[in-house]
Amino acid sequence: MADMLVGAYRKQEKYAASDDNTILIPFKVTSMIDTLDFQNQDTFLKLYGLVSLTMKAPTKKDLTAFKKVLKNELDSDSHQYQKVNHYNSNTIRTKLTKAKNKTDAEEFNRKLVKILVSLNKFFIKIYGVKLPKAYIKNLSQKYNHNNCNRTITNMQRNINKLEKVQLNTYKIFILKLCLKRFTKQLDKLL
Repeated sequence: MADMLVGAYRKQEKYAASDDNTILIPFKVTSMIDTLDFQNQDTFLKLYGLVSLTMKAPTKKDLTAFKKVLKNELDSDSHQYQKVNHYNSNTIRTKLTKAKNKTDAEEFNRKLVKILVSLNKFFIKIYGVKLPKAYIKNLSQKYNHNNCNRTITNMQRNINKLEKVQLNTYKIFILKLCLKRFTKQLDKLL
């Protein structure tokens, strides 16, 4: 849907549609960003469509961050593929190791297991058929000390395996958003 809307907007702008019979979008559209050299590229359209769809009223700070992400994606050596270790998975693994020291309280374990299982389901959805061999799809959902630590260890193993898998730019962008949310949840818990 976002791609279609952005495509229609691009055509409307490209052909300078001015009268009501040639306008493709029947409502006023305000450009989120300045004119960019790379606005006709697929990567730009996918990310622009995603941001347009997910942000109701983007602030100037959001748009600046979006420009930076987009520029980094387009300036990278390979526009199509990058690896997950780009997202600093070492930080997540370190925080999970810290969490092992707090697994004596059942309430903490319940919350931790819940967010780990949620992250794992997201990984399975994002990576699909690219999931590596021996990736643990069903993490333990038991809350006692030993099972919680085993769940943490299995998640760390899963993250290690995913570092070797390459994703396209669009999935990487979505993955960044998810990992950012996960890190915030983990920080609150710790």
